[in-house]
Amino acid sequence: MKKPVLTWTIAILILIYALTVASGFFSGPESRVSAGNLLVRPLATFSKSLYSLGDTLSDFKRWRGLADENRKLMSENLAFQSRLAELNRLRADNESLREAPGLKDKLGADLLPAGIYYSFFAGASYVVAINKGSTNGVLVDNVIVSGEGVLVGRTERTYNNYSSVALVSDPGFRVSVLIGAEGTAGIAVGALDKGMEITLVGQGERAVEGDMVFTAGNDNFPPDLLVGSIRHVEPDSAGLFKSVYLEPLVDKINLSRVYIIL
Repeated sequence: MKKPVLTWTIAILILIYALTVASGFFSGPESRVSAGNLLVRPLATFSKSLYSLGDTLSDFKRWRGLADENRKLMSENLAFQSRLAELNRLRADNESLREAPGLKDKLGADLLPAGIYYSFFAGASYVVAINKGSTNGVLVDNVIVSGEGVLVGRTERTYNNYSSVALVSDPGFRVSVLIGAEGTAGIAVGALDKGMEITLVGQGERAVEGDMVFTAGNDNFPPDLLVGSIRHVEPDSAGLFKSVYLEPLVDKINLSRVYIIL
């Protein structure tokens, strides 16, 4: 492999010398004053060409060294980023272990931690995907909560290794709730960008902006889960019920880690 390279190098050097000789011979009468000039000037030019070629080769070696060093630094940086991601995951797992016992005691049920890795708007539904599925024991209509005890949603579909979750703001989502300290009862229904609407709240029943809303436990949802706070109340003098809208707490918390109630 080295012999062809050496042959080509010698051929290029001979070509450069031949060109410099030709340049000195045909550049004009003043360049052909003597045979000495005809030989010396091309040799001088040829020597300069060799020095220039040497400088170019040195620059090339230096650039190649810098490129190798840059690749090494990039590789080390990627390894560091990978290690950092692993440490962040371990920290999240440790936080989950600290949250789970208290939440498990409060709910009186087994919990399965899961991570949300994708969210999308499907038709008229807000849906997120979690990284636990039927192989982990997840079923349709499992309740999803946060580590703080906030109601997140319910599983809508399950697959082997993941599940889709309908959030509380999904129009198909409904849960029985209690409003404020007086415990005004109602049914909270998902209302997309309006959050949730609480139906069946009578005109004379208390529902004030800022009141906290909790699950009532009259359905498949555990009691005392945080749902949100009353955002707006619209009395309707012509009807039996007033329109009550709440802002879900799920919109205000970190959803990187959730829990499935099994």
